[in-house]
Amino acid sequence: AGAYGDGMMLNSGTGCVAHGWREKKEAHTSGWGWLGDEGGAFFVGQKVFQTVLKDLDGRGPKTLLTKSIFKKFRLKREEDFLNFVYQKNPTEIVPSFSVICDEVSKRGDKVARGIMVEAAEEAALTAKAVIRRLNFQKKEFPLVLVGGMFKSKIFLKRIKRKIKKFASKAKFILLKRKPVIGAVKL
Repeated sequence: AGAYGDGMMLNSGTGCVAHGWREKKEAHTSGWGWLGDEGGAFFVGQKVFQTVLKDLDGRGPKTLLTKSIFKKFRLKREEDFLNFVYQKNPTEIVPSFSVICDEVSKRGDKVARGIMVEAAEEAALTAKAVIRRLNFQKKEFPLVLVGGMFKSKIFLKRIKRKIKKFASKAKFILLKRKPVIGAVKL
């Protein structure tokens, strides 16, 4: 990566992973797969799933997430929700809840917003670990942001704010194409 310059990439799609290069040193964090990638769409979807179940049970706060999920997927009963998630491929269904969570958070639902903020903070921790390992805290460097989670304004704004507190000279590049293109550009 030295020939291309120093920098890093934070990919927050279904999962979340950060990778960086500085001189001849390389660092990588997260990217453990859908059960361990906090800050990605699967993480958000899992939180949404748990939140909807708590809402249905009366164990958690009321949220528009429940009504929105039931409407979007034409579900009628609680059992329909469980069957929908468990009888399909959870790795496809669960991340799709992240889009609904973002939409509901924009409509003022505090529970949904809290999930999006938590995901952004987790993704920022992933980036911060690479920044720390490469000692980028006081250095200007490009930080390429790739993945579907960055379509969320709440998520993107929170990530930028958290990272800027830690590495004030980070130059964010929001990539709207495939992650491979971002890695090549970096």
